[in-house]
Amino acid sequence: MAIIELAIDIGTSNTTIYQKNVGVVLFEPSVIAISQGRTAGVKCVGLEAKKLVGKVTSGAVVNFPLFEGVITLPFAAVMMLKSYLQRVIPKNLKVKIHAIITVPCGVSEKQKELFENVAYEAGINQALIVESPIATRQTLRKNLSECLVIDIGGGKTDISITDKNGILCGCSLGVGGNNMDTGIIDFLSDELKFKLGLISAANSRIKIGSLNQNESSSIQVNGRDLSNGAPIAMEIDSKNIYSTVLYYYQKIAELTKAMLLGLDEITFNNVQKNGAFIMGGAAQIPGLTEFLERALCMPVNLMDDPAFCAARGAGRFLEDKALMQTLYM
Repeated sequence: MAIIELAIDIGTSNTTIYQKNVGVVLFEPSVIAISQGRTAGVKCVGLEAKKLVGKVTSGAVVNFPLFEGVITLPFAAVMMLKSYLQRVIPKNLKVKIHAIITVPCGVSEKQKELFENVAYEAGINQALIVESPIATRQTLRKNLSECLVIDIGGGKTDISITDKNGILCGCSLGVGGNNMDTGIIDFLSDELKFKLGLISAANSRIKIGSLNQNESSSIQVNGRDLSNGAPIAMEIDSKNIYSTVLYYYQKIAELTKAMLLGLDEITFNNVQKNGAFIMGGAAQIPGLTEFLERALCMPVNLMDDPAFCAARGAGRFLEDKALMQTLYM
């Protein structure tokens, strides 16, 4: 029986699947719509399910199986992952699936077991749980000594100091793109009496969000006038949401600085020399590199394809037997 080896990053916002010697074979929102009643089952997953958020759907409930990087709806997580595996595994092909599953930095043993159980129930035959910074480090240049890795996702941010042997220190902060989207909705509601939907808020952050204070990009979005409830279109620009997104990135910078202050002098000097490496979907906002360089007083590098770093890094273990052995040491 054939064996298919995968690296899977099940994030709060998106799920990425990397196949050994192939590359990224799936990148979809971590969302599932489940039909209710007599026809209980999967209605749709990923992008199609995300389109149903905020809409009245007959007999279907939209679920986000993860919150701040951890599984909160195991049954939905199983159904979602099973659906994604069916997309990447050829039909009618009998295979065994071996997978590395990435989890947030410092996650509890109970949550690791939950990720493992979800993997097995979804049809994976062998699952190895790896903390995300161990995986993401594999996307950095080889022989790099101590360095700072900041992985900013949808539901959480992993901040870690790593070296060639693993994680020296690290934590997972419940701040990511999703918090920013909610913050944008609240700000526009309070300041402009304009109610924006979650999907539109995320689209606005991605399209016009910036940490450059003088950025002037704009976008027209549809929402509701809170004074009368009527549908309305409004043009918002980068300045409208600048203070909101800045607030969350400042939180990330503050925790990072606190972690750096706890390092011994030699490690701190090595980290400062090697710099910080940022990745994750929410690391792509314009101005972040410069913002963190000012805040942390060190070079900051944005990784290529930042949203895929965890899955691609985990994939390196699949493709290097000697490297794979280090996970069992």
